[in-house]
Amino acid sequence: MGLSSSQARLLSLTARMHDIEYKAAKLEAQKLQMANESRRVYEDYLNAIDLTKIQLATLDHDGSINYIDATYSNMIAAGYEISPNSDYLLISQVDIDEFYSPTFNGNVERYAAIKSGLATQNESGDYVLATNNDKYLVFNESEFSEYALSNKDIILMKDISLDTSSGYIAENYSGTLDGNGNTLNITGKDGLFRYLKDGAVVSNLNLNVNIDNPNDKLVKATLSRAVEGNVNINNINISGTISSWYTAGGLIGTCRGDLNISNISFNNFKMINTDDQDSTTSATFAGIASNNLGVLNISGVTGTISIDGGYSASGVLGRVYRAQGLNPDKNSITNIQNVNINVDINSEISDNAGGIISIAMSPDTVIKNCYVSGNITVSNYEDEENARSSTASGIVGGIRGGLIENCYSDTVLNGEIYAPIKGRTYYQTDVEGDDTAVYPLCLKNIGGSDNDGNVITDNSKLYYESSLIDLELIQTLSPEEIKSISQTHNGLRLASESDNTNNDSFISSPEYEYYKSIGEKIISNKYFITDNYAEDSQWFSNLVENGYVLLSKKDSKGIRYDISVATDTALQEVTDKTLLRKAEAKYEADMKRIDMKDRKFDTDLAALDNERNAIKQEIDTLKTVAKDNVERTFRLFS
Repeated sequence: MGLSSSQARLLSLTARMHDIEYKAAKLEAQKLQMANESRRVYEDYLNAIDLTKIQLATLDHDGSINYIDATYSNMIAAGYEISPNSDYLLISQVDIDEFYSPTFNGNVERYAAIKSGLATQNESGDYVLATNNDKYLVFNESEFSEYALSNKDIILMKDISLDTSSGYIAENYSGTLDGNGNTLNITGKDGLFRYLKDGAVVSNLNLNVNIDNPNDKLVKATLSRAVEGNVNINNINISGTISSWYTAGGLIGTCRGDLNISNISFNNFKMINTDDQDSTTSATFAGIASNNLGVLNISGVTGTISIDGGYSASGVLGRVYRAQGLNPDKNSITNIQNVNINVDINSEISDNAGGIISIAMSPDTVIKNCYVSGNITVSNYEDEENARSSTASGIVGGIRGGLIENCYSDTVLNGEIYAPIKGRTYYQTDVEGDDTAVYPLCLKNIGGSDNDGNVITDNSKLYYESSLIDLELIQTLSPEEIKSISQTHNGLRLASESDNTNNDSFISSPEYEYYKSIGEKIISNKYFITDNYAEDSQWFSNLVENGYVLLSKKDSKGIRYDISVATDTALQEVTDKTLLRKAEAKYEADMKRIDMKDRKFDTDLAALDNERNAIKQEIDTLKTVAKDNVERTFRLFS
């Protein structure tokens, strides 16, 4: 049965009502979008109001001040620079190309040295100090090896790594090696040099080592196996590990000349004896030097060192020999002062172990102002021919004569013989068979604690071996006073903190650091190219205002200092009126466009609303007619 005309009309009106509702919802969504667009346009307008530009004061011919828009070009011309503290660099492509040219090859330090005027190139193409062409600058391993082999004076310009798997870098070296606060990372079986010869100076250097040669029965050392002649070493920081089957010194092997060592620091430095503990070995391990057969002066040592093994072991100096060596008519002379170290020694087969010296057989030995903490453990050295008891001491394992003054030991000691200051006292009879001759041993202001931490105050009980001790000298200060003196006389200046006051040394300058920062930013791609924007004032202002770059100037002494637009009297920040007028015009045009669209949406929504009401009224009428027809039909059939 087909639909009646009223039913068909009702369906048509219902479909039209759904279409009106869809169109109305779409218009409402568009009105919401226009509201958001209106807010965005307003925010853009507010931002444009806040837009400013930097202006630079200039002096006119009549003496009046005039402000011009600041650009990169006119700011540089006015003496301003981009601060090295900036996040980004402003630089031309020409300068970028120069940095990567064969002259510099992207090497930051080489670039900074030349550009700052600290260095120049000689006829051979070597980089040398501008003020002293005999000082050669080192930027890599090959340059270091070349200059060391030819005995050049060296200035280290950056941290470098050296491989000594094939042996020493150089057999003999008598030049000047200035580390300039940088680090040599040494890996292999040997240290840097076999011999440091007369006139050699090594300073301002960090040594980080991994030396391992377990089967070579030769003295090992980080810096030099032996010293011959007048040599000076100062401002050195030592870290890493030396593993050796035989004798080893953390810095020097054997001193046979006149050696002065000062300001040395250990940074958890480790020494390991790789011997199988054969009792016939006489391996000596010591933090600074393994043996002294000459004149040795050590002053200013601090830090932490550990030694595992060794027949004779010490935190500073191993063995001091009596009259022998290069000058058999003269005793070795040893002077150690101002030491403050923590030392751990563990030796299974040992003769003597001490925090400062293991054994001093020369009566010309002086130990002053030394404080030692840590643990020293030794076991007896015994065999059929030579049975000896091991000795452990916080300061010196065994001493023949000399002076120990202002020394204090906080070490935990383990051995058959142990004492905070010294273990054995050797007499003339021990060496030459004369039981009546003894060397004087003076002990003044010494103290220490036992293994339970108790402060020892009765020093006379510790040194009963010598009849020459003046007890009044021993008791002039209390143990607390002695400890305070010994701890505060370390005299250290770390290599990385050195002020390089030697006039012959490389002196870093503000200009060098400035160009170094430029090179580092180029390497990191943290720069903006100025070529197309050098005259663009808005580009320059945006970079400054957004914090990408900072401005700096030089004072009368040529020292750079950062400045701000707010505090520099030659700069001002003003509203950009041209941009403001553009923003106002754009705002008015955009708002007019938005208003016209919004009005049209309102008109269309009103028309849809009127149509919706008319259709709703007609639908209600059709529903009433349909209801009457149904009721009439039911009455007819009933």
